[in-house]
Amino acid sequence: MGYDLNQLFNAVGRYARAGQYHHARQMLWQVIAIAPHEEQAWLMLASVAQTIEERRAALSRVLALNPTHTRARQSYLRSLDLQYVRQAAQSGVFVSYAHPDELFAAQLAEDLRFFGVPVWLDITDMPDGSDWFEAIEAAMQRCGLLLLVASPAAARADNIRSELKRFTDAGKIIIPVQRQQADLSALNLWYPPVDFGEDYSSGLQDLIHLLTVPEPALTSSRKQAP
Repeated sequence: MGYDLNQLFNAVGRYARAGQYHHARQMLWQVIAIAPHEEQAWLMLASVAQTIEERRAALSRVLALNPTHTRARQSYLRSLDLQYVRQAAQSGVFVSYAHPDELFAAQLAEDLRFFGVPVWLDITDMPDGSDWFEAIEAAMQRCGLLLLVASPAAARADNIRSELKRFTDAGKIIIPVQRQQADLSALNLWYPPVDFGEDYSSGLQDLIHLLTVPEPALTSSRKQAP
């Protein structure tokens, strides 16, 4: 086929050992262009990634190819540590929801803003006169974390699958907010859901703890969500 993967991987290893990570990444992208389903290439790319997002994106590709890969799974879960969640949230939190969950999403966004979380929600943050799709695209690029309002409707929504794929491919964090019980297995989510189904206030407190550095005391008189 005109190429030897073992030779290419050996060359990548030499670059990495010499600290020439840029050259290692360039060569790995050449390998991936030739063999996009080569698990080892994505795993090596994760090891020389320049940012935590690049590392997370490469690991997610390994797990998409081989969901039972223990080392990739462990590394991916470490990339979801609390410090990375809070760091991602500082860049902005994109709220993804299905139409039946619109009122819940609006209430959640309002409550998160009350506690200083930089939230983007289409129905409240769309600039006047802007193109709907361009504004959503810009928000997805800017935000470092996606909150998914999880429900049966969300599990079926094509637009949500598209938004989840964009964030996953970019190596960004996705946190499900469980409004209603739903089978989310097809969405390949890694972060455990934050439960809002039984007690909204408790779920909000848990979510605030994830997204922000806790204040000495966290109290709220926010009303119950619809």
